[in-house]
Parts: sequence; C-alpha cells; structure tokens
Amino acid sequence: MDVYRAGTRFAHPGELIEVVSGRDEVNHRWVRMQQDTRAQVRGFDRPPYAAPQQHAESNPIELNLLRRGVKYRVIYDTSVLDLPGWLEDVTAGMQHGEQARIAADLPMKLAISDDRLAIIPLLRAGDDTVTASYLIHPSPLLDALVALFEALWERSVPVRMTAPGGELSDDEERLLTLLAAGATDRAASRALGWSERTVQRHITKLMRRLGARTRFQVAMEATRRGWI
Repeated sequence: MDVYRAGTRFAHPGELIEVVSGRDEVNHRWVRMQQDTRAQVRGFDRPPYAAPQQHAESNPIELNLLRRGVKYRVIYDTSVLDLPGWLEDVTAGMQHGEQARIAADLPMKLAISDDRLAIIPLLRAGDDTVTASYLIHPSPLLDALVALFEALWERSVPVRMTAPGGELSDDEERLLTLLAAGATDRAASRALGWSERTVQRHITKLMRRLGARTRFQVAMEATRRGWI
C-alpha cells in the first residue's frame, strides 16, 4: 500500500484533510507549514487571529523567509482596516518583498504553501480566536483553493509603497489605496492614524487636484493615471 500511494497523486481519501485542534497546535502547524515552503505562500488574511491580540498579526517567520527568497502574496480583507497597527505591519512586510492586496468580503482565512498544503482556520459562530484548522493535502480541493486565490488576486486592489513616477505623496498613495478598497473615513483614519476630518481634507484636496466632484470620479481618474 505504501508503494502504491507513493506512485499516485492522491493519498487515501481519509488522509487528504486533517483537523488540527487547540490554539497552540494550530500555531505550531502554521509555523511548520511556512518553514517548509520552498517557493511561495499565498493567503487570505482576516480577523480573528490565533493569537489573542487586537491588531493584525505580525509574522516574523514571513520576514525571515522573504529574506531567503520565498514569495508571499497576501490578500487582506477590508475588515483589517479597522485594526490599529495593520498598516505598519503590512508596510514592514512589503519593505521585505511581500505583495499585498485588499478585497472586500473574503470568504475565509486561508494560507497555501506552494501547491503542497493549505490551512483553513475553522471558525464557529461566536469564536473570537482560532482554535482549530483544516489542513488540506494535494487533492482536487487544494487545486480549487489555489484557483480561488488566483481569481481573487486578479480582482483585488494592490497596496503600493510609492506612487508611480512620484506623482503622489506617501500619504496620498496610502489614502487612495484605502479608498479604492472601500474603506470608510473612519476606517481610513484608524489605518493612517489621522482624524476623520484630516481624511476628509485630504480627499477634498485630491478631488480638486484631479478635477473630480465625487469620490467615484477620484477613483476613476486615479485608475486612468495608473496611481491605483
């Protein structure tokens, strides 16, 4: 049976999905999965997190792997915009090579290591921390998760460190990215560390600069110019 399994793509159906229970064990398998990655990690990021904290998780293992040449592509749900510290954590990752995008209503938390293993945290009604996860081994289900990630990646909004051609200030670039991702004034103010009035003032300046009368026109003109 061992020889047979070694020569086939898929293991026994009962071995394609593991259920991992306990916060410590979930964190251990997440760390191990990253450490075993050779090419790239792809993921959906949204609250809640396995660690009991109130902001988006920093991931020192990611920084180490980025230095080794492992690629990280992460799509963040717009709900993270309300978490203090999110923008600083993402910026730190991007400075080391992470590719980050934002999308609304991600269907789940997800991480995929190469095309070899995926982890889906199991969240039940009322859960505020991750205490169990599914591990998905090579199978049609893993193929479907990879395809889902790639489809949403194409439709999500890139987070950029600097504006193309230096036409925007860093603050304007970050604000445009947040607005294009659907952030409210309140969410943008928390992500940027500004007051809502300051956010509105910057939006008004962008509208004047672009000759726009609405936020929609700001987004359309910024897209036309290649800013977002």
